[in-house]
Amino acid sequence: MTYDFSRRAMLGGLGGLGLGAALSMGACGRPGSTAAGPLNAGGFLPEPGNREAWFKAWMRMQSSLEEKDSPWWYMGRIYAQVGEAEPKHIVDLEGTEIYWARPLDNGEVSISSRTLTFFKDPATGEMLDEFANPYTGESLPVHPNILGGRDGARYTLEGMVFSERIDPARELRRWNWQWTHSGRHIWMMASRGLAHMPQPWMEAFTMFCLADDFADPAIASLRSSFSSTYFSPWLPWMGMSGRQGHLIWHSSGCKLNSVDEVSEGYRARADQLFPGQLTANPESFE
Repeated sequence: MTYDFSRRAMLGGLGGLGLGAALSMGACGRPGSTAAGPLNAGGFLPEPGNREAWFKAWMRMQSSLEEKDSPWWYMGRIYAQVGEAEPKHIVDLEGTEIYWARPLDNGEVSISSRTLTFFKDPATGEMLDEFANPYTGESLPVHPNILGGRDGARYTLEGMVFSERIDPARELRRWNWQWTHSGRHIWMMASRGLAHMPQPWMEAFTMFCLADDFADPAIASLRSSFSSTYFSPWLPWMGMSGRQGHLIWHSSGCKLNSVDEVSEGYRARADQLFPGQLTANPESFE
């Protein structure tokens, strides 16, 4: 099933905290730290209230200040939770999510993206074509997650807005970043989610980078990494529609210099089944 938005296109959205509140956490998560305190002791993070600088930091962390592909490669596990039973580790995953940021004349940024996730056997690590449902005993065909679209979201200093085809209301979803600097590392926590189409979900995540790289303005795209936990209903192909329960995804990965850095098995499968999928260049969308 194809959805016309990226599963991670909303990073930082929906928290409703607003930019000032989202940036009020100090070093090591202590609330109330200021620019004079440990948070900015090394001059790594922008001054509180400097929205342009915080937005630039976000763009470098998630995508790039340049117009080019910013590919993420990730792996993870999916657990099924039914009632009070112990969660089951039912499938693994491997995927890419690619962003292309295009500056607009008004200072905002238009985001095109593509996501392609394959599901894997937890025991063997092999890509799955069929899923042995442990709850029903059925053997079902597996459908990769194929998401994305051209100019699917618009980023502003305040937050992000989905395109009209995704959210007809064009609601502003405010950034809820929480940045921390400690030693050699900078990380940013946030959450995002939807309560409606195409399915309700919620994700809490953290993105990391090296403080020395962050402090170098010549680096337009930081070599970031991330870890996230994601709650969602059953995937349609799992044959669990109408049944009690939900899924818990846990994934981690990093931003690459090029999609050529993904595993050979993933790249071969992507090129065979979905040629042209491994770029978010707006000109690549029909």
